[in-house]
Amino acid sequence: MKRVHPAAQAGKRTTTIIAIILISALAVTGAAITHGLGMWGTKPATVATSASTKTKTPQPQAKQSSQSQEQTNKQSTPSETESPSPEPALHVEAQSYEFDMPEYWRDRVTAHVDGDTVTLLSKAYPDMDHPICNIRVANGEKPIAMGDIGSSAIGWVPMTSAQHIEVWAYRYPVIAASPGSDISPQTDAKYADLTDLQSGGTVDYASVKDRLVSTDMRDVEGLFPIDTWLTNNLVDVIKVK
Repeated sequence: MKRVHPAAQAGKRTTTIIAIILISALAVTGAAITHGLGMWGTKPATVATSASTKTKTPQPQAKQSSQSQEQTNKQSTPSETESPSPEPALHVEAQSYEFDMPEYWRDRVTAHVDGDTVTLLSKAYPDMDHPICNIRVANGEKPIAMGDIGSSAIGWVPMTSAQHIEVWAYRYPVIAASPGSDISPQTDAKYADLTDLQSGGTVDYASVKDRLVSTDMRDVEGLFPIDTWLTNNLVDVIKVK
């Protein structure tokens, strides 16, 4: 039997011990690395779950808020199919008839209603003796007398075989230009306002009056627009109930 030198035997033991130590160290390091990877593997999953929760949670609330806002907007927005409201300030009703005053009269004219008689007055000069015009129900199928150049029936509306509606008006330039007429500046201003309302602004009171005076009441052409405008904008819109 071959004998092993004591020094060689000691060196072999040292090598064996070093190998055991290295193997143990590698085992510990591997466990630590595995544990570390396990921790990093779970953390992103936890963060992702938390982020997903935070992102998804407000969404139903935002949607609900959007729907609520949309519903509020729909309620506050008027329907496009709604008809415009009527204009009660221009509508006049008598006992047997009704009509809408012209837009030109808005905020300038008031209607005094007494049964089937309507007197239309200037707001600036509310004088019952000097109206814009007077509307009344008269007996008979149609008018018998139509008045004269200073005051006449501008038009009429049939009702029944026994009654009709008449619209009467003064022609203020004629009254002012009549011989012997001596009107004050205040009355002159009133007549100018009434003529403007009677004609829808188509007749200048002062011009027509001066022409009547200068032609000795023969040039009456300037008066016709009053009759035409009142017929188109008042007489023709009267409706029998």
